[in-house]
Amino acid sequence: MSDDRKPMTPSEARAYEAPIRRQMWAGLAVGATVIVLLIILVMEARYRGALTEPRSSEAMDRALQAVVTEMSPLPEPVYRVHVRTRGLRDDEPVYEVRLYGPQGDTLYQLARSAETMMLIPYGPREGSAINFDVELALSEQGEVRGRYLQDRGLDVESYQAVLNSLVRQTLMAFHAHTGFPMQMYEGVEPDRAEIRQGWESVID
Repeated sequence: MSDDRKPMTPSEARAYEAPIRRQMWAGLAVGATVIVLLIILVMEARYRGALTEPRSSEAMDRALQAVVTEMSPLPEPVYRVHVRTRGLRDDEPVYEVRLYGPQGDTLYQLARSAETMMLIPYGPREGSAINFDVELALSEQGEVRGRYLQDRGLDVESYQAVLNSLVRQTLMAFHAHTGFPMQMYEGVEPDRAEIRQGWESVID
């Protein structure tokens, strides 16, 4: 019916309903677009969030297992290894490795300037440090289970190579530190004459 309560012809009814139908379809299209955009934004946020979260990797576990096995037996039981990058936004970032005992106490730590190990050699982050945040759990049998932060600015082979090298160097230094503790060099400074005499006896 029309507004004046008179019956409409089919063509008049279609003309009357056309704007209403257009508004309805436009509203549905806008609503569907908003829903799709929200889904995309949520998925993108979850994807980016996953990139900043350390994740497990059997391949990296196997590679580090070989390093730990090569350096075993360790001087003291190590239950956890933490590899991280300190000063990532500073001029002199550092790669740091900490070894933890069964009570969570620090057994040993080693820090290396990122420049002396490896910086990212290409791309928009060329010259910056690799972003490490790696947690390794070692069982009593020496089995390695880790969680690894991805750094998509570097290929995985180079990331793995630097990580393996850092862990190997730290375990080697841990062996050396335990066998030759720095405390043995502490004490009273020897007489200068004794130092000179010692050198003269071994140098031609």
